[in-house]
Amino acid sequence: MPYDVIGARIVLDDPAIKRLGEATARDMVESAAQIIVADAKGSFTGGGGEYGEPAKGNEYPKGVNGDIVHVASAPGQPPAVDTGRLRANLDMVMMPGEPRALIGTPVDYAPFLEFGTSRMKPRPLWRTVIYRYHGNNNLAYKAARHLKARGRLR
Repeated sequence: MPYDVIGARIVLDDPAIKRLGEATARDMVESAAQIIVADAKGSFTGGGGEYGEPAKGNEYPKGVNGDIVHVASAPGQPPAVDTGRLRANLDMVMMPGEPRALIGTPVDYAPFLEFGTSRMKPRPLWRTVIYRYHGNNNLAYKAARHLKARGRLR
């Protein structure tokens, strides 16, 4: 599994989707996973995405000369972008032969941001995004629109 550090499994368990056939169900799950990953990438604090907002945590100097100012996210906010490594490594992969996808990241510090440590409160990213779509039929609708716009669904 490529995301043994942190991730989630995406399954659209709707009988109507299953009736569309295996190939269409896989396409819809793939589209749904891509939508979630794009949403997660836009959710970083200071990320400028639909849900991104300015970081409200502490400011501290970085860089060799201390000439770069980083504004950390506040506890409870999604992580603030620093190097961009975490955001760049959010991705999805389809499970072979199944209408299921894995979304996640192999970045080793992702769980510490997501769940916090004894010295840092959580900066949740995945839980925020996953809860936004959990049990939400709107995700299946968005995935269908995504496929229809690409001519992969009638």
